[in-house]
Amino acid sequence: MPYTFKSKEVAKALVHVGNREMARKAVNPNLLGTEIITVKTPVAGIDAIVGVDCSSAECNLAYVNKSDELVDDPNVTKVVVYNTTGEDIAGDQYIAATRQRGVWVASVSSGGGSSLPNYLCKAPVGGVPARTGNDASQTDCDIYEVNASSGAISATGGTVNIYNVWSQGVASNAYFTAKPIDGLYVPDAEDCTGN
Repeated sequence: MPYTFKSKEVAKALVHVGNREMARKAVNPNLLGTEIITVKTPVAGIDAIVGVDCSSAECNLAYVNKSDELVDDPNVTKVVVYNTTGEDIAGDQYIAATRQRGVWVASVSSGGGSSLPNYLCKAPVGGVPARTGNDASQTDCDIYEVNASSGAISATGGTVNIYNVWSQGVASNAYFTAKPIDGLYVPDAEDCTGN
């Protein structure tokens, strides 16, 4: 029996509720056809495939809200998404993922998703060494973010491998920005002294 609603807003709200509930349901991997969801990648993104070993990360399920805005839903169980491409997928980005044989695989055009972001990082104790001759140093550094309202700086829980191509090292515990060059992150500007 068909139902009609005199209010377009009520009808739209019911569609959104139905879509969100369906997104929470487990899907039989034997079903035919292609299932696509939208997810938001974590701050650190999803690394590229290494040889035949896929990288993966837990992503927030995303949906279109009643205001027609794309938002992620942190209250829904995170979805593990695999990257089968040779390029890193940027962090904090909305991407599509398709179900393939029971697992979610990132669907990105030309293999790389959107452009890689710049990061605010903090050097570990001991800092980030300068390059040696023509060889860049490599150091894992914590990724930080700045709260837009309060200005507070806090760790995101992610890390990024920094390649220092410069003749000067980054000081111990110093904050610095890092930018991608050919898919690798290099220091861009730094706090002079650290803390």
